[in-house]
Amino acid sequence: MERLLPLAVAAACTAVALLVPTSQPDEQATPAPATTTTVPPSVAAASVAVGTVTVHSAGPPMATLPGDVEAEVRRTLEDYLRLGSLEAVAAGRSGAGTAALFTATARTALQGAGRAVLVDDGLGPAHTVRLARADTDLVALAGPAGEVGAVVASIDWRVTGRTAGGGRITVARTGELTLVPDGDRWRIDAFELTAEQDRTAPTTTTVPGAHGDGSPGAGGR
Repeated sequence: MERLLPLAVAAACTAVALLVPTSQPDEQATPAPATTTTVPPSVAAASVAVGTVTVHSAGPPMATLPGDVEAEVRRTLEDYLRLGSLEAVAAGRSGAGTAALFTATARTALQGAGRAVLVDDGLGPAHTVRLARADTDLVALAGPAGEVGAVVASIDWRVTGRTAGGGRITVARTGELTLVPDGDRWRIDAFELTAEQDRTAPTTTTVPGAHGDGSPGAGGR
């Protein structure tokens, strides 16, 4: 298979430290009928917070990424954050188009053990979905002529939500995503991520021996 990289880039597709307290969907099961989900404006408008940008060039020094490259890399990262996490928490399954954000090689991970670390299926549905943190640093590799062949995004993302019964959903995803130019856009070609996914039930506090008027019961006399 021909690679699109002008320079050698080695990145391992590894999913590590996965904590999933809820069951994941059966990949072999018949897909559920498509449903219409109202996506909260806060989810649809989510954006990553790009911090440091570093370029390692085999040619002339480059102070930063070309504007069009950074914009396309950011677009893929934000689409992935929205479809794979925010919409997944809001609707209970990742949004349509998630697979198209990965190269053909990396896409196979979505059908195997890597799916749980890549998307947040099975935690929702939830409301009040919020992007609590979206810190992202970029390191790019450029060839002799200044062409950018790969960008490694170091991410520290946190998503929260509330279930209809008052429970809490928290997802913390950290690690690295390697993006490469692939056809009409930049896509994720490799990943090394940690995903901590947690869903807690609402808590109920009971005060024993108390009457409705707040006075102590028999046990408190």
